[in-house]
Amino acid sequence: MAAILATTLVAGCSSGLTPRQAPRQPASEEISTPLPVVERTIHIVGRGTVTREVLLGGVVSASGAVAVVAPLAGVVAGPLPEPGTSVSAGDVLFALAPSLEVRLAAAELEAALLARDAGLGDTEEVAERVAVATAAAGGLGLPVDERASLPLPELVAVVAPRDGTVVRVFPPAGEHASGQRIIEIGDVETLVVRADLNEEVAGLIRIGQVVALDGGGSGRPIPAVVNRVTVDTQGRPVLNAVFGPGDIEAGEYPPGTEVVLSQRDRPETAGLVLSVEVLASSLIMVEVVVEDETLSLDEAIRIAPGDGTAAVIVGEVAEIAVDEDGQPFLLIDVSGSDLALGARVSVSFAVSERDGVLWVVPEAIRSFAGISFVIVVADDGAQSRVDVEVGLVTAERVEVAGALEAGEMVVEP
Repeated sequence: MAAILATTLVAGCSSGLTPRQAPRQPASEEISTPLPVVERTIHIVGRGTVTREVLLGGVVSASGAVAVVAPLAGVVAGPLPEPGTSVSAGDVLFALAPSLEVRLAAAELEAALLARDAGLGDTEEVAERVAVATAAAGGLGLPVDERASLPLPELVAVVAPRDGTVVRVFPPAGEHASGQRIIEIGDVETLVVRADLNEEVAGLIRIGQVVALDGGGSGRPIPAVVNRVTVDTQGRPVLNAVFGPGDIEAGEYPPGTEVVLSQRDRPETAGLVLSVEVLASSLIMVEVVVEDETLSLDEAIRIAPGDGTAAVIVGEVAEIAVDEDGQPFLLIDVSGSDLALGARVSVSFAVSERDGVLWVVPEAIRSFAGISFVIVVADDGAQSRVDVEVGLVTAERVEVAGALEAGEMVVEP
């Protein structure tokens, strides 16, 4: 049995195995490497206005606001007046308990002045002592030119420099202060927006310049394109607008929402959203029944809630000045507006503008060997290169000239 098993194994080894061969390499045409699918964002070519704007940040403040500072290093003794409190010039706002350092400096100055007035000691030495004490006291905020302020009282009264209303208060009573702003007083009946300027912007703006103030919200300017106006079954004009990815959310304006649509230099038009559809490449198409057809095709629009909460305020620059720290700023009178005291707003104004031109978003522009071009996508998905000349460039639009038409689709790189 053992012999039979051995023979079988040997026979199997000699006749059942074949030499191992290298795996066959496929022909070159058979080699296939999967390519990743890249989704590119599509934008619509628009025709309209390209405006280069300067955008600044501003804060709604009270007119003529002045800061009341702690004149000496010390502890603010409360209570401090609440924001909204009406005050008159000379009213005591708070008391300040001078610090030990201030008290010692005041005592030394008083002793030096008494020695000088009494003729005690060497005249030159006393004069030098007075000079040193005066410099030290002045450095701590003591009114060294007023002898009546000595000796220093336990509490120093700080008074209002003008009639007005307490706008802001800082810091709370009991906090140590040294030349810090404690209270701000202004005229709350006249509100202004203050926006700080840098050197470049300061040279572009002037008194009387028309500016737009926007507190944010859904009423922000949106680079969308009106590409069709039709009529519904009731004979009402229906506006069809396409918004780029991220400009609005699909659920931001559901059907039935009352909205306000507007375009640059045109009156607002009330509307009612009929439908919202997400297209290819995350474009969002919104159909809106509008009251009239004043809106222009191929022009960017602004969409905002119909309750008026996102309205943009148009104002004029009333003053350009420089504050005590050397910071240039502008003031815009916003009295009578719905802006709240302390609200942060954006301030924008145009510095150059081109009307009736073709434009695309900056992301659609490509460049090679000094030539700018865009990739146009046809309805069947075919892509072609179109060289363009670039004109005015802004953060949202680029003016282009070339073999393009408004309403065509271009794709990002």
